[in-house]
Amino acid sequence: MELNPGQTFVNQWALNLPAPFPTDLLHQGHYDLVALFCRDMFIELMTLKQQSSSTPQAVVTAAQAIFQRFDGFIAAVHAPYDNQTDHGNIAQQQQRWDGFIRSAFTSPRTPAMNAPDGTPYKMPLLDVLSQGGVVL
Repeated sequence: MELNPGQTFVNQWALNLPAPFPTDLLHQGHYDLVALFCRDMFIELMTLKQQSSSTPQAVVTAAQAIFQRFDGFIAAVHAPYDNQTDHGNIAQQQQRWDGFIRSAFTSPRTPAMNAPDGTPYKMPLLDVLSQGGVVL
């Protein structure tokens, strides 16, 4: 896989560094972590549809609480990821985090939970990280 600077936003200094750094940019750990938290946030937001609320404001308040909680997770996950992997320079730790990401993308939730179309939801990233000893 090759990085096409015309189709992506990458600072030029990153492309000028010696290999393998430019190709390592294709490793999307930060993106995957944020994407997984956004997925989990969406699932929680969708569960609000199943609840009855006394007022429209109660739904707004519940949604805002979910947004705030996940904003905190998204902000907090980058420091342990970067510190433990030394920005990808510690291969064993990078593989560990890659495993967390892979598990959150592929492991079914327990107890099982399905989308309205029957697709099984996968394990929340926060649960995967907690089981791996990462506390946010």
